[in-house]
Amino acid sequence: MESIESLYRQYRKPVFTYLYGLTNNVQVAEDLTQETFLQVIRSIPSFRGDSKVTTWIFGIARNVYRKWIERNKYSSVSLESIYYELPDRNDTNIPDAMLESKEKNLLINRVISSLTEQQKELIILRDWHGLPYDNIAKIMGRSLSWVKVNIYRSRLEFRKKYKQMEGVE
Repeated sequence: MESIESLYRQYRKPVFTYLYGLTNNVQVAEDLTQETFLQVIRSIPSFRGDSKVTTWIFGIARNVYRKWIERNKYSSVSLESIYYELPDRNDTNIPDAMLESKEKNLLINRVISSLTEQQKELIILRDWHGLPYDNIAKIMGRSLSWVKVNIYRSRLEFRKKYKQMEGVE
């Protein structure tokens, strides 16, 4: 097993990105990332090596997120308070490509936010982090075939909602 410091350096950013994708809130994702690594430190003696370290750490992050959801299921945050302000289209100092990129990222975040928790997790783990299907199956406690089918369905739902929202904007 690697040292705590090297684990933190190697996995902090991927864990943060995963949690940010689920929460759409930088502050919450940062807090949950810290909580994840506290749990990692506490759990090191019980790590048996049955899975890859990546799978183990993402499993802990998933559990930390699930507990947070349970504690906060009745509080809601508006999308407008989370997303950055888009610059004025008339601002000549900002290239069009940059504006379009920000708008596209905003749309992607809105679509991700509109998916179910399960769909979000699957897309973030597979498409944002590139985790193999078998690792995702272990993290989520599901079969490999279940993961493949549900990633496919989640991607279809993402595309459908993306096209709908793209037409609205």
